[in-house]
Amino acid sequence: MIKFFRSFRKQSIERGKLRQYLLYALGETIIVVIGILIALSINNWNNNRIQRQTEQGVYEKLLRQIEEDREQLSATLRYNQAQHELLERAKTIVSRGDRQQLDTLVRLLPQLYNFSDFHRSGNIYQNLVNSGDYKLLRNAAVTDNIQRLEELYIYINRLEANHFKVIYEYGNTGLVENVNFSTGAVKDPDALYSFRFENLLFAFLNITEEKAAAYRRALEVMEGVVGELEG
Repeated sequence: MIKFFRSFRKQSIERGKLRQYLLYALGETIIVVIGILIALSINNWNNNRIQRQTEQGVYEKLLRQIEEDREQLSATLRYNQAQHELLERAKTIVSRGDRQQLDTLVRLLPQLYNFSDFHRSGNIYQNLVNSGDYKLLRNAAVTDNIQRLEELYIYINRLEANHFKVIYEYGNTGLVENVNFSTGAVKDPDALYSFRFENLLFAFLNITEEKAAAYRRALEVMEGVVGELEG
């Protein structure tokens, strides 16, 4: 096509046909513009394709991480529920002053020092921002839920730290000196049926309940993210 226009231009100039030359010049300009537009279109299409591939890769990475976290958090929730049931049983024995259940209470005591512990860095959203991947994600529901999940992770981490502190700062009060965990011998049974110990069990129960609520909220957000990513 360009070769034809060049030949036509040469012939037009030689014959002095200005109008035909101008038509040629216009046609050649149109051809060049069309070529540039096609090149730009191909380049934009290729860039968009690369961005979509990168976006899909980010979504797949997020899905793997969320599914791993969901599996672990579900197990943590179940463990926390089991601990809550132990605490409820111990508190019931103490609040009723049931001395016939002293042996059962003593067997429960060592287990009361165990607690669920779900720790995440809580920086999924921040990593997306820092890496620049956040700009590639077009699904606002995913980014909003990831931000909510990060906030919940931070909150859960704080609850775990508080639980650890309460157990090891207050949980030993009167127990280590009073109960031999290996033999089950109790120096002062009255201490186990005191308001002080009952209040300690009550505090443990409140913490496990607060943690369970936070775990469930996080799992709900995870379900929303997974639904968006798999949909």
